[in-house]
Amino acid sequence: MGWSVLPSLSRALRVVAVPVVILTAAVGTGPAAAEDLVIADCFLRLRHEALIPAEEAGVIRKIVVAPGDDVQIGQTLATLHDTQARLALDTAEIDLEIAQRKAQDRTAVDIARAAEEEGARATAHALLEEQIHRRMAENDAAVRRAVAAAELAQDALHRAQESQQKFPSSVPERELETLKYEHLRSRLDVEQARHDQALLKLQADSAAAQVEQHKAVQQRLQLERRRAERQQAIAERTADRMRLVVAAAQEQLRRRHMTAPFSGTVVEQMRQEGEWVEAGDSVLRLIRIDVLSVDGFADADSIDQSFQGRPVSVTGSSRQGTVTLTGRLVFVSPEVDSVNGQVAVRAEVDNPERLLRPGQAVTMRVGSE
Repeated sequence: MGWSVLPSLSRALRVVAVPVVILTAAVGTGPAAAEDLVIADCFLRLRHEALIPAEEAGVIRKIVVAPGDDVQIGQTLATLHDTQARLALDTAEIDLEIAQRKAQDRTAVDIARAAEEEGARATAHALLEEQIHRRMAENDAAVRRAVAAAELAQDALHRAQESQQKFPSSVPERELETLKYEHLRSRLDVEQARHDQALLKLQADSAAAQVEQHKAVQQRLQLERRRAERQQAIAERTADRMRLVVAAAQEQLRRRHMTAPFSGTVVEQMRQEGEWVEAGDSVLRLIRIDVLSVDGFADADSIDQSFQGRPVSVTGSSRQGTVTLTGRLVFVSPEVDSVNGQVAVRAEVDNPERLLRPGQAVTMRVGSE
């Protein structure tokens, strides 16, 4: 909670120095470090105070606390009607579940990869077949063998015919016919070998065409695999987006629940159940008094900023009698009031039993370092 000091309104305060340690005198300036500094007419202030607002516009459905109730940090204090927010959250969670299942289902990617691998194997097999047919087509041994046989048959026939011309009865007619037949068959064998050679070349060309076809199929399968992977990535990113949608819906639902920002006591209720509130309208007021601030003024000559962090004790009265609280000095103003020559000081003290209350006048003693 903010606080200020108006020089024209600050009262003169009694400052009593109580020596607790005797030191050898030394020449110097500034406050004495070996003395407790007593500051009278200090006041206890709230260290923690909050107006609990509605974070969204809506109708107050329930206020679950009342003034005087002690609450814990994070405890729900009041709620707005949240039916629409809950439905939005339920819808977002269902959409997230669908998106997660799609993201986890990698069947399409696995099928595409398997098909691509199968296509690669088929292409490799087609390449091997093409090489086999190409080697067979390039091997003309059968043609050369048939040509050689035909030449031998022709030579044998020529020799027999020459012998028959010179010596008519030297070669029987049957043997001559056989030689003619062998010569004709060898010529046909040459034609058959050349025909087979041509067929092998055509088969090699066909195998090469099949290789190209398999390569085209493999390329298409690669594209299908990439598309499946992209769709998988989109599904995963969609699941990520739906997680954000769920988180946003959860936040919208949370904003319709007013919770305690710290442990403390409810001291004021500004609105009633069933009232419409706008975002930012205060509904409850919460304070904490187990830790209090102590505000006062001290002569500038008796204290400076080096005192910050020193232990303090605060004495006040309650129904149980005189109460002393302990804490630390947390602030010494660097500004001096030009009217009375004083500076503002502040301490924080623990008040676990809550025996002293904000607004009480107390006396603060600042210990030596």
